[in-house]
Amino acid sequence: MARQAKSPDPPISALLDRFAGHFPGHAMQRIRTPDGRYRYSYVSPGVGDTFGLDAAALLAADSVTHEWLPEPDRTRFIAALEHSAATLGTFDQEVRVVRPGRAVRWVRSIGHPRRLPDGSVVWDGVALDVTDRHEAEAAMQAALETARRREASGAGLAAVALADLARPLSGLRGALDSLGSKQGTVARARLAELEAAIARAVALLRAGDPPAGAGEADAPLTPRQRDIRALLRDGLSNRAIAQRLGLAEGTVKLHVSALLRRIGARNRTEAALKG
Repeated sequence: MARQAKSPDPPISALLDRFAGHFPGHAMQRIRTPDGRYRYSYVSPGVGDTFGLDAAALLAADSVTHEWLPEPDRTRFIAALEHSAATLGTFDQEVRVVRPGRAVRWVRSIGHPRRLPDGSVVWDGVALDVTDRHEAEAAMQAALETARRREASGAGLAAVALADLARPLSGLRGALDSLGSKQGTVARARLAELEAAIARAVALLRAGDPPAGAGEADAPLTPRQRDIRALLRDGLSNRAIAQRLGLAEGTVKLHVSALLRRIGARNRTEAALKG
């Protein structure tokens, strides 16, 4: 059961604890006193399991300095709190939480402020664990960096990987933006879709690598390049190929460009006629 202490509006602990247990993170009530100190009047139990913070210590402290946030995250976090307190605008920040002996976690802290008669500002909010999203984005960036390096060496498939990743990443971000109300199910599904797309991109890049010691024009075609070459032989335009294969037209152009380099053809017609 969460503690109740120093609260201008004492929370219904059991109800809030139950609510907080349904998403990856914790509920909280943060206070900025008129003299500029920060403290917590309510923290749900999840703060310990998720972020390694002691809920009882947070509630007992007359002020906190947010020392669990590393720089420059801490400075940005407090500046955003000050701005929210001055404007009574919604607080929404993503920062890292670093605790001894624990992996770094990413938290999205969201709070809705209100000003009390004594000048204090109270935020009722949640802190969501968004570490999975940041790790997925880091994996995506690593895959794209690999793609860029291989593009420089002539593979020419970086933009194809980017096209495969763009749609699921957009869906993931949209899901996480509504995580507080829709829980984590949709977000996890989008995350899985992104990870699968990254795996496909990596497989595509590996499939496009020429064998050791071979020139690009001597390397075997990838399955996608063979499909596109067959459609070129049928006289289809890029738009028609895109419709046939369910790809974006820009993606088809990139595949055609890679195909021409791979077989040493100067244009589409020569690519279609080459044996």
